[in-house]
Amino acid sequence: MVRVAIRWVVGVLALAFCAAAVVNYWEEFTSYDPELSVGMLIVGLAVMLTGALSKATGWFVLMACLGSPIRFLTALRSWSYSQIASFIPGKVPVLVVRIQTCQEDGASPDMVFAGTVLEIIISLISTLSIWLLSLLFVPVSGSFNPALYLIPLILLAASLHPRFIMAIMGFYYRLRGVTQDREMPHIMPASILKPGILFFLGWLLSGFGSYFILKSVATNLTMPWSLSICVAGAFAFAWVVGYMFFISPGGLGAREGALIWALGLFAPLGVAVVFSVLMRLCQVSLGLFLAALWWLVYHLRRKSPVKKSFAEMQK
Repeated sequence: MVRVAIRWVVGVLALAFCAAAVVNYWEEFTSYDPELSVGMLIVGLAVMLTGALSKATGWFVLMACLGSPIRFLTALRSWSYSQIASFIPGKVPVLVVRIQTCQEDGASPDMVFAGTVLEIIISLISTLSIWLLSLLFVPVSGSFNPALYLIPLILLAASLHPRFIMAIMGFYYRLRGVTQDREMPHIMPASILKPGILFFLGWLLSGFGSYFILKSVATNLTMPWSLSICVAGAFAFAWVVGYMFFISPGGLGAREGALIWALGLFAPLGVAVVFSVLMRLCQVSLGLFLAALWWLVYHLRRKSPVKKSFAEMQK
């Protein structure tokens, strides 16, 4: 109870931080005579929606690769519901939602837990890779050595080896106090590469979507297309920081602060502050939209003639 209370307090303070930041920098933001471009905003949301669907499909493929296949609609529902659950303090609600949803198709809690851990690892590697890659395109003064960014990229790619992934999963299990008798999956290269491509693509599309959203509020600023990868990298970096800041629900506050810092390399501070809050609103709205959509589709399908369950068809 104490931990939950602390996380709620941190969440409230994070909301206050975001609100105060917008108030303090609103005058600087308006000094650029911003005009909201609805077209750019719609494009950005559409690209981010495509990225979310790619990650949800990655979850579907991941469960199949682990030998615990679920229906595509179940994958969409469980993944979308868990995105909303991530705003509840702690990481447990995400796992609980996924287990309850995927058990409808006969997926064991152990495999859902293992798949969630593997998704976290793949997402962290994907977002860090996108961020490091984007640093090659960030405008800087003076010369720099590309190897400073390429070497970590190579190491991240090498870390996708199944043995390394299994070692990380074992460490994560021990960190979470998981009992040793929990079923561990037998991971093959295909178990990582197939969903990994979809997760990487999903995070990249989400980052490019954030570029269009930035353009929608920074219409009077010169934002060349070459900066799209820089914005995508800033978005990926902010997600990593927000996820690591586990005491705040959904990384609230930490993610916005990291995004402001990363965008400060090539965007005005006032624009970065307003954009960081706008991105949070867009992500929450998309999450609620997807969760409501798949919930509606699921309940409409339940009203159709009764069919055999997916678990029975798998036998």
